[in-house]
Amino acid sequence: MPKQKQTKNKLEEIEKSLKEYDDVRVAVYTQPKLTSIGKKKPELFELCIGTDNIEEKFKIIKEKLNQEIQITDVFQEGQQADIKAITIGKGTQGPVKRFGISLRFHKAEKGVRKEDYRASRLDVFIGCGITEVIAFFIIVTCATILFSQGIRINEASEAALALKPFAGNYAFFIFAVSLANASLLGAIIVPIATSYYICEGMGWERGVNKTFKEAPEFMGIYTFMIGTAALLILMPGAPLVLLMVLSSVVNGLLLPFVLIYAISLVNNKKLMGNFTNSKIYNIIAWGTIGILTVLTIFFVATIVFPLGT
Repeated sequence: MPKQKQTKNKLEEIEKSLKEYDDVRVAVYTQPKLTSIGKKKPELFELCIGTDNIEEKFKIIKEKLNQEIQITDVFQEGQQADIKAITIGKGTQGPVKRFGISLRFHKAEKGVRKEDYRASRLDVFIGCGITEVIAFFIIVTCATILFSQGIRINEASEAALALKPFAGNYAFFIFAVSLANASLLGAIIVPIATSYYICEGMGWERGVNKTFKEAPEFMGIYTFMIGTAALLILMPGAPLVLLMVLSSVVNGLLLPFVLIYAISLVNNKKLMGNFTNSKIYNIIAWGTIGILTVLTIFFVATIVFPLGT
């Protein structure tokens, strides 16, 4: 290492001719002796500074020269980072056995990256909007065509058959195909999404490309949900419409509690970093939760104390 005076003079020379440089970088080395990994030889490598302005880069280098770079100087609390490494010897067995690292085979299992967060949120907005529009027209169609004629639906197939005399063959066919499509998607997506959420929350191995041996909890939950649903549907004389309505009612009763928990996670600075809800989003979210809570209480009250009594 050069002496302090020589270093200062060299820095002054470089600073005077900064315009002649395209980039400046810093050479750093690790201190494995301060850890318990059993390694002594440090790694020496070059780092770039995260700004396009060369004067700012040089200023940061001057401030940190001959000093330890703490992790808080590079990352913010709660920020996520991709880590790449090469092992020597037995491939992934070393870090997996020594540090308990979980292997992830598919990039779809890595969650949403922070640079894709805006696009992901837009996707949720569009999906929710389309869902609400479709639900609105289903309600309007059933109310104007079926309810006005005094027709009650006891099975899902009766809805499509009841539309045929009033709305024509095309409406009957489109409704039947859409109903079948929704049933197939629901039977696949709902169990697999639930399995992912539970396993992610519990820290269990998960993935549709895993075997029962690799991810027993994930595959067990998925199989159990599909098997239970199939048994309920195949029961002779099972009230399918009542089961669908009952599941929707239970979901509605639990929704305020789920939303409160979700909002608390979204506003957790340690978890979300700079991606917590803004004040406007929080006002909208808590307003929605408040309305849903009032409606839920009113619904339960009308069941316990019917309005006609």
